Amino acid sequence: MLPINPARIPEIYQQAIKLQNAGKRQEAIRLYDTILNTNPKIAEAHFQRARLKLMDMQFREAVDGFAKAAALKPKEGAIWQGYTEALLRLDDPKATSQALKTLAGSGLPKPTVKEIQKRLSKRQKATRVATGNISPKELQAVVDDLKSGNPASAEKRAARLLQNHPKLALLHNMRAEALHMLGRNEEAGKSYQQMLELDPDYAEGHSNYGGFLLDTGDLPAAIRHLESARSHIPGSAANLARLARAYLESDKTDLAEQTVEQAIKAAPNHPEPYLLRGRVNAKNLHYQQAIADFDKARSLGLDTPNMLVEKAKAQSALDDLDGALATLDAVINHHPDFLPAHETKATVLQTHGEFDRAEQAFLTLFDLAPHWGKPYRLFSASHKFTDQDDPVLQHMLRAVDDPATEKKDKMQFAFGLAKAMKDLGEYDREFGYMKTANSLMREQFPYDIKDRRDLIDKVKAVFAGFDPDTDDRQSDSDYAPIFITGMPRSGTTLVEQIISSHSTVTAAGELGRLPNLCLDLLREDADNLRPLADLTKQEIATLAPAYQKEVQELLPGSDRISDKTIQTYLLMGLVWLALPKARIIVVRRDPRDNLLSIYQNVFPTGTHLYSYDLKDLAEYYKMFVEMIDFWREIAPDRFTEIWYDDLIENPEEQSRKLIAACGLEWEDACLNFHQNKRRVDTLSVYQVRQPIYRSSLKGWKRYETQLQELFDALGDAG
Repeated sequence: MLPINPARIPEIYQQAIKLQNAGKRQEAIRLYDTILNTNPKIAEAHFQRARLKLMDMQFREAVDGFAKAAALKPKEGAIWQGYTEALLRLDDPKATSQALKTLAGSGLPKPTVKEIQKRLSKRQKATRVATGNISPKELQAVVDDLKSGNPASAEKRAARLLQNHPKLALLHNMRAEALHMLGRNEEAGKSYQQMLELDPDYAEGHSNYGGFLLDTGDLPAAIRHLESARSHIPGSAANLARLARAYLESDKTDLAEQTVEQAIKAAPNHPEPYLLRGRVNAKNLHYQQAIADFDKARSLGLDTPNMLVEKAKAQSALDDLDGALATLDAVINHHPDFLPAHETKATVLQTHGEFDRAEQAFLTLFDLAPHWGKPYRLFSASHKFTDQDDPVLQHMLRAVDDPATEKKDKMQFAFGLAKAMKDLGEYDREFGYMKTANSLMREQFPYDIKDRRDLIDKVKAVFAGFDPDTDDRQSDSDYAPIFITGMPRSGTTLVEQIISSHSTVTAAGELGRLPNLCLDLLREDADNLRPLADLTKQEIATLAPAYQKEVQELLPGSDRISDKTIQTYLLMGLVWLALPKARIIVVRRDPRDNLLSIYQNVFPTGTHLYSYDLKDLAEYYKMFVEMIDFWREIAPDRFTEIWYDDLIENPEEQSRKLIAACGLEWEDACLNFHQNKRRVDTLSVYQVRQPIYRSSLKGWKRYETQLQELFDALGDAG
């Protein structure tokens, strides 16, 4: 970023303030950066930038900014107010110690200095709450009812006390908690709001209300109230644990990780923070650490069936099938009706290729939960229907037509029925159920294909004029993963199965890490990407070790890995710079078969939302082709395209070409990929356990009339 004429600083500062007041935080930050690049001694710019970083929960940057502002203008109370809030949230002893030193020589009034010192020294405990003239015995009776799981009695006691003490926030808090436990959430919410109207600074009240909002799904509001509580009771482990959970469920994993570490520091012998850290580690694919955290939480007294199910999933991800099953069986023995344990057991067996045992687990689950549609759809993925009188098929038929079946379950049953009708060769009925299922899915998860168009245009703009052969920012990394990318259901799982059957390759599956790291590096703000020219060689050099570290934590001891992340094709240019020795395989397939297969399947919640509408499918595919053509124009020799259709027709010839493209010596095991016992977590869980078969080619012809809308939208791309 180039400096500007210093005379323009006041004008640009006013522009930044206007943007800030309009809620355009990232645009304002860019202008403050422009000012500080020209003159780093403008305290106001540091202060305003730090305020914005605090609002974005970027506590380290906020603290650094407030520190610079305070050093320049130590007597400004507003700076210290923001500085204190940021320090409390960051909870870094070194940063706090430095702030206290600056504070001592700031020249602020002594009472102000003492108040800040008190807050930063964490001597402030829970806000003192008025209890009126109610006897401690009466209040304790309400507390005892809540702790002993008797919310009805607690609610009656609190309501009776409120008749004589209607302005006591404490009583509204107690009653709200009881109402929430009773499931009367609308009344509970009103009671919490009354509480905060009476005492807006009630720290525990904010924390409890935040917990209520977290339980009822209002994550942004939950975070606001929990952060408000943290500013008054920064050392409260219970509040920090709630806040960590809120960040985790909001997909703000970094903030969840920071907050849960603070919770553990505040209460090292409390089990819940370890449970949460385990969930964070599992989400980050650090399964070994996740298991250690779950075990630690259990050793401290937490023994919930949900936590053990999460542990079993982590064990399964580490290919410890026996360990996962032992954990799940222990849960089932103690909680025989706990559905998530039965579902997880069935899917764990399925993903490890134990189809007969998985089928028995599914049948047990069906007896326990006949109206739950999801297990029937999962079961259908690996079960071959051969008889119209199959009892599972008959149950699905009754359930999908039952008016009492909820929409979300009807959608699952319809997907399961579509697979059953395909097995039975009843393709008209299959497509009818397929269309019903996809329509219900789109209703549940709306999607605008323009979002993808916008991202494609931005990525192409970033790499316009890019030439990897002349770019001097290429990394020196020797790390050489094999990336397998393409459209979903294009054959990427089959290709990875072939490659990972090689003795030197470990399959990592669909990690999803590198595209995220690349986008994080490119992202200027929530809406914009930085020009490639703005990236330094040093920034690009951070990608390879960051990615390698994550892979080695997930697969310790692995040397050469395959990574089947679908979206890698979107950012191939940055991969070439960051990992020049990597190999990239782009898998292609006849788009008519490819898109039909996508339309026939369900993807993990929140992913591939374009796939539930035929026109959107066509548009998405055309943008995929557009990106591959874009990269081929730039560097045709830096990736290899392999067609699934050719692989099916000539498996040995194409497999040999594939292995050569990966820079590997041929091994006959690569032709026996179906004997590979690795865990498979994709929709192809059944197919990749079978030898290559040709029935998947030209499957679209069975639905030629029904798919005309798709073909018309594809145009020349089809």
